[in-house]
Amino acid sequence: MTESLQAVEQRLAEHIAAEALALTVESPDEGEVLRVRLAEYEDLPVTVVAQPAEVLCMVPLFERGEIAPGKEAECMQAMLELSTALPLSFCAAYRSRYWLMGAVKGDATGEEIAHEVITLVHNTEDAVVRLAEYMQ
Repeated sequence: MTESLQAVEQRLAEHIAAEALALTVESPDEGEVLRVRLAEYEDLPVTVVAQPAEVLCMVPLFERGEIAPGKEAECMQAMLELSTALPLSFCAAYRSRYWLMGAVKGDATGEEIAHEVITLVHNTEDAVVRLAEYMQ
């Protein structure tokens, strides 16, 4: 695990303990990322990666192949519009998957990171509902 990711994990764990938040943090994949889950949204895990300057949080929305045939352009337009409608979040494509993402500064406090994770989970729930009409 990188030093930046260790620091994020420690700050987040301290904040979770101090505030008794319903968040769990695990480190799969030999410590390259953190996986954070909000208790009532276990099916929306937030992947967290960290660099000295930035902490990036991301939740998968759907696979490219899940978009209904002929609806790709409309779905892309809807995702662009979502990026302005959802506070602190933006849509992105990486490999075969679309993601909802958010970021905080690299030295963000545990409270700031937890806030980003919780906001991202709620925004993902909203995005999934708004984009459902474009899915197969």
